[in-house]
Amino acid sequence: MPVGVTPELMYDWDWMISRIEQHRPWFPAGSTNAYHVLVWGWLIGEVIRRADPEGRSVAQFVADEVCAPLGIADFHLPLPKQHAPRVTVLKADWQPVTDPDHLRDAAQPVAVAAAPEVHNREDTWFACLPGAGAIANAESVARLFAMLAQRGTFRGVRLLSSERVESFRIPRDDTRADDMIFEAPAWIGQGGYWLGGDLRRRIPDDGSHPVVLNQPGAGGSTGWAELDTGLAVSICHNRQFVVDRKDPNFVARITPIADAVREVARERGARG
Repeated sequence: MPVGVTPELMYDWDWMISRIEQHRPWFPAGSTNAYHVLVWGWLIGEVIRRADPEGRSVAQFVADEVCAPLGIADFHLPLPKQHAPRVTVLKADWQPVTDPDHLRDAAQPVAVAAAPEVHNREDTWFACLPGAGAIANAESVARLFAMLAQRGTFRGVRLLSSERVESFRIPRDDTRADDMIFEAPAWIGQGGYWLGGDLRRRIPDDGSHPVVLNQPGAGGSTGWAELDTGLAVSICHNRQFVVDRKDPNFVARITPIADAVREVARERGARG
């Protein structure tokens, strides 16, 4: 993120882009993996704005090209002010702290951390923050993952080619090596989705590509698409918990819920 960023400056799209344009790579291209915690939203968003023949903002582009075709009614980027009373505020038993590692601190400065202090502000809700600022309900997020689970289609509408969705299963290079931000492997595919399940994501040891695409949010909310079963799930909660990616035996609080959802889906599938 730009040096000196504050919530107010983060809300200013032109300021963010002008500072990002001055960035220089931390590492030579292709030399290592380092997760873009927040800034990727502006990187991709500005590419959309400049490449779109209509010159739409990323917010309008997502509304027109993703939400409308899929019938997603409650995914907001940014949130219209009339919906503010519907938003459930975030809770957390922890506070973001400055990371002693300069790279990790630069990737997610405390001043704009994806935590209650910043994301319970109404001006954050009303800003276009594509890296971590969309507000949605579980049904709307699940529709997006249903499109992935059905290899690019949802209820007769094709948004992506089957080949494109299949390519998301391919791990990025050196995925088993520690990511510079997480200090642990970050099992991410070339399309940007995490691979291998909800909060038990992993790359299979047999060399096959994972059939599950997921995107965990800050604090443990998650959505995933199972390309082999067609199951798509979104679990949204407002109490954020810490995910310990360094502990291979870590079991998140949400994992039993995910297991129960899968069990219900299997039972319904067997009856149908």
